[in-house]
Amino acid sequence: MNRLSHRLDRYVLATFLRHWTVVAAAFLGLFTLLDLVGKSDEYGQSADLYGPVASEVVRLYLVNLPFLLAQFAPYVTLLAGLASVLSLRRVSEWTPMLTAGRSTLRAFLPIFAAALVMGVLMLVMREALLPRLLPERAALTSRLVRQEAWEPQNVWLRSLDGRRLHCALYQPLATHRPGAASGLDQADAVPTMVGLEVFGLSSLGQDRLLSADVARWDGVGWELENGFLITLGGVTDRQPVARLDGPGMAPADLERSWFGQHQPLELSAADYRQLLARDPGHRQAATLAWSWWLAPWHHLILLLLGLPYVLRFERGASMEGLAIGLLLCSTFFVAEFLFHDFGDRGLVAPWLAALAPTLLFTGFGLRALQRLPT
Repeated sequence: MNRLSHRLDRYVLATFLRHWTVVAAAFLGLFTLLDLVGKSDEYGQSADLYGPVASEVVRLYLVNLPFLLAQFAPYVTLLAGLASVLSLRRVSEWTPMLTAGRSTLRAFLPIFAAALVMGVLMLVMREALLPRLLPERAALTSRLVRQEAWEPQNVWLRSLDGRRLHCALYQPLATHRPGAASGLDQADAVPTMVGLEVFGLSSLGQDRLLSADVARWDGVGWELENGFLITLGGVTDRQPVARLDGPGMAPADLERSWFGQHQPLELSAADYRQLLARDPGHRQAATLAWSWWLAPWHHLILLLLGLPYVLRFERGASMEGLAIGLLLCSTFFVAEFLFHDFGDRGLVAPWLAALAPTLLFTGFGLRALQRLPT
């Protein structure tokens, strides 16, 4: 009996993994194709300006695949679970499982376990891979779609010692600029800030402003061009400054701060911790940090909401249940968006903004399990 149980588990698991692979490939292929068609004119303009760019376009979409997968993974898990249940029902393979004495919840267990594993793997990918790909994707997108270098403007950064840094223009490594693919002088491969201003306080509590026309990274700190430190007090003091040093002012910190302002959903847990270390009142980072840890559970919530409605043996009930399950899952994402917005605005605590939709719809999912046939 134990051997039969393991065989049934492997069969259900294999069915789910097969559908997960097919659905994931369909999602990635479809959205990549739609994006390629939609931006074909921009790529043509880039080819006219730079020459052949086919290899860079391919590189852009390869770099973008992990981001698409991380974004759509919960939907992939949901659709793979629904497709698995429907395919096994269509060939009447649920009936012998249930009549043999196995509960429906126990029969779903391999799907639930695989969904949690998939959620954890997506979390590992988001933490280890996506932060390293963000600058390259931004540079390729800017080069191929807008025909310009990726040079973020009006970048703000709070250092670890409490100073506020602002630069009018940040130029990353030369490898992130147009023309780098064909080779640039290595002397240009230096992160550079243009129009630098750093606001802080002196040891006596006086306001201080450090300004420079240009700041170039030398691997340890920033070499300043036309740098001055102005101390405001009873008498304004203006002194020339040649370097800017301090904790938390490296190029990676500038890029993290820019992505935190423009693409916060794609940061890692380590990035959120860095943002909160610099600014404990950063409500969006706090909310997203809580939500980051709950992301694997979202895969399971969607299955709890969807599967009980599709495993129905009455004629036509499965299709009706499929619509109900998809509607409930859509409602979960709407609720999650609304609560995150409440957390960003300070209407609710960050932990509550992340936990509330998860706990609420987990309850709905557990309630839906009572609809399972036995």
